Amino acid sequence: MSRPHSPLYWRTHLAILAGAALVFFLAYIEATRHAVPMWELDVTDEINEAPAWIAHALWPIMQLGTVWAPIVIGIVVAAVYGPRRGAAVVISGLSAWFLAKGVKHLVERGRPLAYLPNINVREGNGGGLGFVSGHTAVAFAVATALLPILPPKGRVVAYALATLVGLARIVYGVHLVVDVIGGAALGIMCGCVVDLLLKVVPSRSPSGLASA
Repeated sequence: MSRPHSPLYWRTHLAILAGAALVFFLAYIEATRHAVPMWELDVTDEINEAPAWIAHALWPIMQLGTVWAPIVIGIVVAAVYGPRRGAAVVISGLSAWFLAKGVKHLVERGRPLAYLPNINVREGNGGGLGFVSGHTAVAFAVATALLPILPPKGRVVAYALATLVGLARIVYGVHLVVDVIGGAALGIMCGCVVDLLLKVVPSRSPSGLASA
């Protein structure tokens, strides 16, 4: 990861931000269509049919998308890398959570049960608004905020875990595929914007980890 004040740093972050914004825009257009497309219903149904043991294995990972996750992770990061990087994690995650709620009320798209009566709802009653997935947005926001302090393999792990959070929301029958895609894009946007605004540099870097 390039230094925060270098031209490469800004170009890279702005490119990621632009790409995420484009994906979010396309997901938003898809979510506001009058009818949910058949391909999305089919893919959602296929993923949702995962066996119970997979759902159980995904449950603890899914907690990385809760509103408390960025707070806990941010506290740990602040203790190791300094308060500004910890703040970046917390602000990115919480902004993704609250923005996701705003988007839900703007789009007013239902959850899978509204379109797939036989969906296996493994959490809650299946009601409420679906687009975007708040859990997915938080997970991707936190992963993006962690990029400057993670080595290449760590970055892959962070985004892999965020992806599993999104898949878990489909397995649990509470989100459609586009809900998750839109949530991922929103989370990346939040992480990039916060990182650019704070221009964060870790105060110290443990052995083996890259500094921002």
